[in-house]
Amino acid sequence: MVDKPITKQELINASTDAKALGEGANEDKIVQSRYGGPYKSMPMVSREAVEAVEVIKRAGLKVQITASTSFAEPEIVFGLYVIPREFSISKNDRHIASSDATAAVRVGVFKNGVLFGEILFSSGDYQFDFGADLIEFQRGDVISLKITEFHFSVKEIAVSLIGRFQIYDLE
Repeated sequence: MVDKPITKQELINASTDAKALGEGANEDKIVQSRYGGPYKSMPMVSREAVEAVEVIKRAGLKVQITASTSFAEPEIVFGLYVIPREFSISKNDRHIASSDATAAVRVGVFKNGVLFGEILFSSGDYQFDFGADLIEFQRGDVISLKITEFHFSVKEIAVSLIGRFQIYDLE
């Protein structure tokens, strides 16, 4: 029930509010409302959410594979992993390694028994050397770490490889 007639200004305000509501529901843009500040429209929020999911899916889920031994011996395999789903390792990720060796020691990184990278330890330092920029694994592939060049001074070795699982598309 209306106690007084609607003024021309109220109609202008109602028209402005209706326009903002229509833009907020239907247009991909920042909406300027009469009350409060600007806000993102629903189509803009939806588009940004889809774009964010795509970025996450492309990047994958970062995981760390860690292996170590405190009983180093020649040719010992001290890390063995069966890959549960698509996985990749990039030489550009920040892999970490440590050893107490006082002389050169090498650890081979193998995919299904084939050497694809090495870690050279020398006097408290280490260096990763992968044969390719990106090594991809399928379900059932095996990653193993094995001492390929031994020195009696080594007792402990630890390696953390950074890799990525693909994010599944649940659509």
